Amino acid sequence: MMPTYVSNDLSHRERQVVFMMAECDLRQAAVARKLGTMPNAIQYNIERICDKTGLDPRRFYDLQKLLAMTEGGA
Repeated sequence: MMPTYVSNDLSHRERQVVFMMAECDLRQAAVARKLGTMPNAIQYNIERICDKTGLDPRRFYDLQKLLAMTEGGA
């Protein structure tokens, strides 16, 4: 069963990762540099986003849905 996604389910950091994935053209290493963290931390956040929403921010169409969902809640 796919989780129902709601922007309130995402932490502030997870929302930052969503926005940075779009800004950095889906490149996790660039996201890590911009957020001043390790790439494994970004990977962990991405896995949490996937678990919570059923959407993968590494995929273009899923990222679009996540951006639309978080615009109102961020």
